[in-house]
Amino acid sequence: MKRVLVSVLCLGLAGCTWVSLDPGASVVTQRDSDSVTACKRLGKTHTQTLDGLGFIPRRPSRVEEDLLALARNEAVRMGGNVVSPLSGIQAGEQDFAIYRCP
Repeated sequence: MKRVLVSVLCLGLAGCTWVSLDPGASVVTQRDSDSVTACKRLGKTHTQTLDGLGFIPRRPSRVEEDLLALARNEAVRMGGNVVSPLSGIQAGEQDFAIYRCP
């Protein structure tokens, strides 16, 4: 019975998003690299989150949401309002460029 309960709990957590947006991060948008040519690049950030719980993988959409939320939070700290992916998601990690756009 304990194993079943632990398995159900892990499966439930595997689908969760764990990162919340900091104040101000809700206005930070994501754009592709072609649409930031008129923007000032402020820097970059490396984000990472768990992509699984033990042997149970998290939903890719949830991992992506967490990584984007982390990048948006960092953009606020750097004075940016746009993030643009510099890499794909690999093992729960992704790089983003941070911009200040008009």
